[in-house]
Amino acid sequence: MEQSIVQAGIKLFVFYLDGYIRSDCPGVELEGLDWFMSRNDSLILTEYIEEWRALCPHACAYEKWEFTQPSSYFQKRLMEKFGVGIRSIAYVSDDVDFIQNALGSFSMTVCISKDSKAIADYSNVLDLVCHTINGFIHAIESCNWRFLGEGMIFNPREKPYIGKFGIAHIGKQGKRIPVVFAGRYFGLQHYRSCLDYYSFAIRKNKETGSRLFGKFDDIFQRLFQAESEWISRKMGSNAICSIPDHVRTDNSESRFSGIVNRIAKSLSLEDIQCHLHRVKDSPSQKSQLSATDRRYNTKGTLQCDISLKGKRIILLDDLLTSGATLEEGNRALREAGAEDVVCAVLAVNQYAREYWLNSDTAIRSFSGEYRMSGNASSLVPFFYFYGKGLDYEKVVSELYSKLDAEILQIGNISSADDGMF
Repeated sequence: MEQSIVQAGIKLFVFYLDGYIRSDCPGVELEGLDWFMSRNDSLILTEYIEEWRALCPHACAYEKWEFTQPSSYFQKRLMEKFGVGIRSIAYVSDDVDFIQNALGSFSMTVCISKDSKAIADYSNVLDLVCHTINGFIHAIESCNWRFLGEGMIFNPREKPYIGKFGIAHIGKQGKRIPVVFAGRYFGLQHYRSCLDYYSFAIRKNKETGSRLFGKFDDIFQRLFQAESEWISRKMGSNAICSIPDHVRTDNSESRFSGIVNRIAKSLSLEDIQCHLHRVKDSPSQKSQLSATDRRYNTKGTLQCDISLKGKRIILLDDLLTSGATLEEGNRALREAGAEDVVCAVLAVNQYAREYWLNSDTAIRSFSGEYRMSGNASSLVPFFYFYGKGLDYEKVVSELYSKLDAEILQIGNISSADDGMF
């Protein structure tokens, strides 16, 4: 079978799109899907096998969907049948519950849905979200499927890097604040954190004792600039600032002051950074366990000392977690007269999810023995293993081989999966 150039490294696409059978999906979309399947190995899971056979005859397999799918047992069968690893599988569906289940794996997750409510949970961001089948096909074929920040971090010298942004919304209904993000942040409790260099870079870049402190500023500036350019085109922004740091006693500049200033000059925006102040300090947000606590923690901490009447502001910050800090920034800017505020962040914080095999697995052993790092000059990632530096991709590939082996060693499958393939 002729293979398309899929930069995602995907060798098998698993589709569960029964919503399209029950909807008025344009025939041209399903024709496009069949064309895609003629170029890529694809399995269709469905309650309507004969209907899908007629619509997409080029799929390599059709199987009855079961409510337990996807699962580690199901993934084992995929790997045995198609000779693929977990990193080479993509789960594609219009069913949010199906895709949420897939988030417990190391496989690619794609949702095709026009329902914005169904994909609004920014604490569980998928690899790719598209409104249409054709949008999915274009993203994969054009390689424009990766979040800009997550791709650029591995190609720091390339400019520009093909990639996409995500859009989240925070605030109460009727007062929704858009937040443009360049990637996802996996905290130390998330099973993907020990492999995610983008999350590592965000942490280390603001850690004052780290030899990587501030080393990623150039990359982050390029990300913020790309986001700001996009926002300016959409809303006609005319001013920019960032969330100020906690109250300083050394009269030093805010961490993002230089970045804001350079973006302002580049895009002909007014730099209002020096006018947004933190008027009182608050405990670290890390100590606040709930979204309610975080909002109470930040309430009344920011103030703008000039009139912003009629201004349309871009507000920068590094992470979106509960949204409390950005909501407070929005409040302060609005009270100063701002007409509109759109936020831009490097990443959205992801829910601390467990891997499917959450017992004593290779990933737990790996996270305890290997320590991620980056070259302070080239920014190339690598791993420390008992004091020895090791190639990043080689180590990751070896880990995935171990994870594949663990899946294949799973015992007898559940009765719900009997008869597959």
